[in-house]
Amino acid sequence: MAVAGVTPANVDLTWLSGHGPVLEGRYALLVPATSGSHGGAKTWPVDRFAALAAILWSRGLRPVVIGTAAEAGLAACIRTACPETLDMTGKTSILELAGLAHRAALTVGGDTGPVHLAAMMGCRTIALFSHYSDPVHATPVGDTRLLRAARLEDLTLERVAAVLP
Repeated sequence: MAVAGVTPANVDLTWLSGHGPVLEGRYALLVPATSGSHGGAKTWPVDRFAALAAILWSRGLRPVVIGTAAEAGLAACIRTACPETLDMTGKTSILELAGLAHRAALTVGGDTGPVHLAAMMGCRTIALFSHYSDPVHATPVGDTRLLRAARLEDLTLERVAAVLP
């Protein structure tokens, strides 16, 4: 909007914070899929999400995979590496996801709606961008750490783990 000379509105989404399931303990949302027809170019490899889940668990954060029911296979791969991961794929509406994100300690994922929503709900966010996403126009608004690689398969687990809280 700023590029077009329009001053963005300051949107208050706190009214969404009471929606969704209330999970016990500290948790991190993992968003292993993105929408769009970029042939997976906006998606970090699922094996890296799986390894990241184990790291999060070792640091006291329960990994929670979110997405549509179609992403249940990705959640299963992550759970294989870290059985403590909670699979919430296909189990939340957008309103419920907003509340879940508001209460999360962290969200990690690519350039996709749930990652943007989490950042807007005040959740610390690590956004993983490939060359398909222009950070000038698409960085999630909020407490966001942006990591970028021409191809997300070139973004290492070590680089992502290095910016974990």
